[in-house]
Amino acid sequence: MKIGFFGSFYPRIDRLSTTSIGLAYLFGNVSYVEEITVFGPLMSRIPPNFPAKVNLNSIWEYDDILSIFKTLKTMLLDRKHFDLFFFNLILTSFGRRGLSNALGLLVPVLLSFLTRKRVIVYLHHIVETQNLGELGYGEKKLSAAIAMLIERLVFVTTRVIVPLPSQQSKISSFIRSAPRQLVFPGLEGIWAYNNYLRSNISSRVRGFSGIRILMFGAIGPQKDIARILNILGNHNCDLKSFHLTVAGSINSNFPQYERKFEEMLTKFNNSNLTYIKNPREEDIPELFINADVLLLPYKAAGGYSAVMNVAKLYCIRVLCYANADLQLFSDLIDIDARFVSNSMIDDIVQELKAFVWEPRVGTNIESVMEKNVQMVNQLFGTKEYCPNQGVM
Repeated sequence: MKIGFFGSFYPRIDRLSTTSIGLAYLFGNVSYVEEITVFGPLMSRIPPNFPAKVNLNSIWEYDDILSIFKTLKTMLLDRKHFDLFFFNLILTSFGRRGLSNALGLLVPVLLSFLTRKRVIVYLHHIVETQNLGELGYGEKKLSAAIAMLIERLVFVTTRVIVPLPSQQSKISSFIRSAPRQLVFPGLEGIWAYNNYLRSNISSRVRGFSGIRILMFGAIGPQKDIARILNILGNHNCDLKSFHLTVAGSINSNFPQYERKFEEMLTKFNNSNLTYIKNPREEDIPELFINADVLLLPYKAAGGYSAVMNVAKLYCIRVLCYANADLQLFSDLIDIDARFVSNSMIDDIVQELKAFVWEPRVGTNIESVMEKNVQMVNQLFGTKEYCPNQGVM
């Protein structure tokens, strides 16, 4: 099987880049996949220690409509070379501008129509299950209506995969054939875990007696960062010994948020805080194994959390604002997550105060890989998995 793969890619970690890395890594580790050609953004690279069957064509750029359609042209010209095309997408995969994303989402539609090849779209978020205002995009009713229209074209012309049952149910309410629902446990962290975990998790010696808190991922208005910093920076919170590490880059859809975030850090002014700007994919294992609790203060979330999925690999306690889809997602990936109402913010402090450190048992990465290869088989509709051949 030869696959043409479209998505953001290494070394970026935003716009589903980590998901694309994980998927390409998995596809490259099943025996029946002969070749994967990744159509990635300019400046993309093949990660170190990656399957040799993965090739890269760095051809498009965010918010560059001509480059996106150049990619479509290249795919059309090379269509006989591929057995199928795979797109790893969110609604803003193609840039910050609405026009870029609207036209970009038409690429798999046109590719399916013009080639009659199988086109699979792994669509992580859909407009119908998101509150765009809470996510920081404002109440753009016209943009939402256009996005829903294009989504429907994607649903009826391609084979759509979604991560959540709520998305599957919503889509099946307005088209005849329901999309397939698949979740790949630990997907976004598998490549880094296999290549950059420097020692066994359970053998790590803690060099800090207090609680080590990690906030990881894109930084933007969808997270209640200011409120968390205010609470932890308050001497009356009675959390006597803690260290907070904030690691992430500013959400590329909200560049104006950077100044606001810098003001938050200045106001916090606490030696118990470490900020790591633009962490690399290779840094993820050390960040997670040197933390006790992953704090995810989502004011709003699309339902799928790549960061929570990474936490699956490191057996780390997750503390999160209550969100129905995130709670369901935590059940799907079988992770130790605690949820508190964002109207009861003091409960977060109480949860942290009640935390009792225990040695963590490391993930059985072979079992995780086997589970994910089974998901790949479901994705491609094959039963060719064999424990001795499916994972290489």
